[in-house]
Amino acid sequence: MGAHQRVDEQEGDAVDQTSEKATIGTAPAVAVLKAAHERPDRSEYGDHPVGRSRGAEQDSGQPPDHRRQDSTKDDLRWAGPVAEQLWLVHRPPFDLIHPPSTLSELRATFMTLQQRNQSVHKIALVSEQPIQTPMRMSGKQRREQLLDVTAEIVCEQGFQAASIQSVARRAGISRPIVYEHFGDLGGLLRALIGREMEQALVQVSESALADLTEGDPVELMIESLRTYLTAVEQHPATWRLVLMPPEGAPEILRRSIIRGRNGVLERLIQSVAPGLKPGRPTPDPELTARTLSAIGDSYARLILTDPSSYSIERLLAHARWFLNPSM
Repeated sequence: MGAHQRVDEQEGDAVDQTSEKATIGTAPAVAVLKAAHERPDRSEYGDHPVGRSRGAEQDSGQPPDHRRQDSTKDDLRWAGPVAEQLWLVHRPPFDLIHPPSTLSELRATFMTLQQRNQSVHKIALVSEQPIQTPMRMSGKQRREQLLDVTAEIVCEQGFQAASIQSVARRAGISRPIVYEHFGDLGGLLRALIGREMEQALVQVSESALADLTEGDPVELMIESLRTYLTAVEQHPATWRLVLMPPEGAPEILRRSIIRGRNGVLERLIQSVAPGLKPGRPTPDPELTARTLSAIGDSYARLILTDPSSYSIERLLAHARWFLNPSM
């Protein structure tokens, strides 16, 4: 009798040590076991005796019945809300259907519930994370968003980094939405180039040089240059594509840039033909226009690459000196 008592005491100490090492998340599992054993009316649930041993049930020849799990579920619900959560996540271990009768079985059941209780906590933490869903937009808004995202990728990493997958990932949507708007990658890039070139031409037209005979030629050119540089400063993504085409730029972009520059150059030739000073026509309007265009584009690139060092005012001051050295 004393030997059996010592064995039980040793097993009880092992359970106590296991409990001390358990995390806080195992506390509900302990409560479930205690409640299941301390319930005063635990002798029978429905027509299924809880205290019956597994061997006894097998000897009876009766097939397993789902009612025993249902009755155990009722018992767990009685034990507390945490027990209900444990049931919903996993079916209880078989030992819980027939409560353990020895400390060894109790320890094994405790370890099983400890693992499952930790799973419950992990599931709860995951479920608390906010689910991000794509923002609802109109078709036009979504199209502009995708073009903006594509422009960002191209400016940061070059055209070779632009793909349907990379655009969809950055936009937070699925790839079929991109295909729906543009058909394929080629359609997406053509739409991007078309939009950016159209915006660039609109901004250039707003900065078009007026007739130099209508005022001070130098000040008219300075005002035109200011409008142009301001547009570059406010729309850097557009002008990086035009003035600093990224690596891997498609041929359509190169052709669009050449076509746009030729149009701007033709208008500039006509504007500078009367000369930079009254009564002194320009001897070579085309060369003068190309020189002024190159200077303006060089100023714009400085703004794009190092805006903190090259402000618009600093560039305009230099242009004024260049156009009128006597000042």
